Amino acid sequence: MRKGLVIVIGLIVGYAISWAFTVGIIKLITMCFSIRFSLPTATGIWLILWLLKFVFHKSEGRR
Repeated sequence: MRKGLVIVIGLIVGYAISWAFTVGIIKLITMCFSIRFSLPTATGIWLILWLLKFVFHKSEGRR
């Protein structure tokens, strides 16, 4: 039970860091090009990148 909770919390923290990093990079890009920044749009881009990674992920065992 406790091990599962630690794993779930670790996943949540990992996704939160990934989201914050991606949103931060998008914020910097929008500042460089004087584009209006939107948190929902940045979150949507993060979700699209996550889905693309999930779909096109290559595993070692699969060829």
